[in-house]
Amino acid sequence: MIYGFVALSFLALAAAAFFLRSVRVLKQDAAHATPAADPSVQQHVIRSDVRFEEMQVLQKIADGATVPAVLEACTAMLEKQFPGDTFRVAQGAGYDDDGAEWTPLAVVDKRNDWSIQRLARPGSEAPSPEIVSLAASVARVAISFHHRTAQQRIQTDHDPLTTVLTRGAVLGVLERLIELDESVGVIYVDVDEFKEINDTLGHDAGDHVLVAIADRLTAVVSGSGFDACVGRLGGDEFICVLAGMIPDDLEAVAAELVDAMTEPIDTGIQRLTTSLSLGLVAIESHEVTTAVDLLKDADAALYEVKRAGRNGYRLYDDELRALTDERNRLERDLAQSISSGRGIHAELQPQFNRDLKLVGFEALGRWERPGVGPVGADQFIPVAVERGLVGAFDRVVFDHVTGVISSSAADDVSLGLVSINVSAERLAMPSFVEDVLGAMHRERIPQGRLAIEITESSLIENIDMHAKRLAELRSRGVRVAIDDFGTGYSSLSYLRSLPVDIVKLDKEFVKDIDTSAESAAIAEAVVTLARALGIMTVAEGVERKSQLQVLRNMGCDIFQGFLLGRPLKTTSAHGLARKADGKPAEPTGAMADASLLDDDVDDTPAAA
Repeated sequence: MIYGFVALSFLALAAAAFFLRSVRVLKQDAAHATPAADPSVQQHVIRSDVRFEEMQVLQKIADGATVPAVLEACTAMLEKQFPGDTFRVAQGAGYDDDGAEWTPLAVVDKRNDWSIQRLARPGSEAPSPEIVSLAASVARVAISFHHRTAQQRIQTDHDPLTTVLTRGAVLGVLERLIELDESVGVIYVDVDEFKEINDTLGHDAGDHVLVAIADRLTAVVSGSGFDACVGRLGGDEFICVLAGMIPDDLEAVAAELVDAMTEPIDTGIQRLTTSLSLGLVAIESHEVTTAVDLLKDADAALYEVKRAGRNGYRLYDDELRALTDERNRLERDLAQSISSGRGIHAELQPQFNRDLKLVGFEALGRWERPGVGPVGADQFIPVAVERGLVGAFDRVVFDHVTGVISSSAADDVSLGLVSINVSAERLAMPSFVEDVLGAMHRERIPQGRLAIEITESSLIENIDMHAKRLAELRSRGVRVAIDDFGTGYSSLSYLRSLPVDIVKLDKEFVKDIDTSAESAAIAEAVVTLARALGIMTVAEGVERKSQLQVLRNMGCDIFQGFLLGRPLKTTSAHGLARKADGKPAEPTGAMADASLLDDDVDDTPAAA
């Protein structure tokens, strides 16, 4: 197994220090000896000087040396002191295959029956007990230090929760394989919807899930037939490293990992089934790369799996490399546009009340990429979120929209209530409240004309802090709207405690509200509760007259979608607001030639 690459080596400097101290003691004793002293003592002093020189070699060997290397240095030192004899550190005692007898001289590890042993040449004198004892002491220190260091390394190199390798240890394995010019496969593992597990069942249940997944990852890669190991990168992310892999083999292992998650996991609270998203990368031997670069490539493949809906795997190949390069260029161009303020603006999509009177707009951020033209939000917003640019992007859009509101007001045109989308990153910025209030003051925007629109999931990420900030804005006349309500992790009960003025029904419910009893029931529950709490409801994504009729029957307050009006340039929105001031608005969407406001609204419920 690759775990051998995380071999428990150590610095045997403690052994070297002990040996040096002992040698100094012998030299000091010799210095105080009288000329009439026993000649053998003087002989030992001379040998101690030689041993001192040997320790210089031993210390060099000991720098990062393994236990066998230190023991070999000890026996080599003895052999130099007693030429012709052979020494070893071994278990038991007895005869070689050729009949040579090894004599134990000093115990090194009593529990495991290790000792320093001698194979004497004929006629050689017995080695000095003091020198043998000294060598045995060095060996004992080395082994003891090894045991302590091994335990520490186990604790350091293995994740305490899952017992797989830590991030540092597994990346060390990967670097070592690259240095050895091995072909290597890497599987970057992310647990799907793990945050929801923690939020709904608690962290103890989440820990049970992580342990079970680590066990299954280990079982699959261990049975793959390749040298392999598993490490935890942090949170709910793991990495599998497999030596000798080719892409086809790696995809086969990935398929097994996906299949391994079909068996439910016992969390201690309930049994649940989760899934994995896997990013794969494989390199042939002699390819020049680093562990960090391989991890980035695997992460890029993982990103594509998540974009495709999770629960699967993707191999990083030439096609994905080109896509990643383009994403990097897109990030660079977006960052430059944010920095300069050029190419970023907003379009305004109109919103209508139950009488189809224009009541406001939603501002939608847009980007004109230099040298390319308009880029769809579905292309650049995910990159902005992933690369940490979305907060800065939101700020540029916000400044643009508040300027539009101000210029329209100066022309004696009211745009009504304009809602601006705010990301979780923007909401979390310390200066967020100050920035919003500063822009309102600078652009002289009256109270009740601006709404901050945030997604339900963004609000729940840090609900206490976000609620406090939104409450402060609300007290200064800024409306608060929750976007995509019903798709996140909150419940209807949150509406009672949060500083909310508007709830937007997610378009996923609206799209089949006229054909699905389930979607209609969910939407009606939200509308009914919101009305009871004095909260307005907005339905977005209205594209058919039948949808509009169902929503009006439910009592929904405001409607938005292609049926009524597509996003407009700010100049067109300005013109629409001027024309519609105080009068029912004329539809600007696909149904402009149809009657949308019937006196006899259909009261029949949505079809099942």
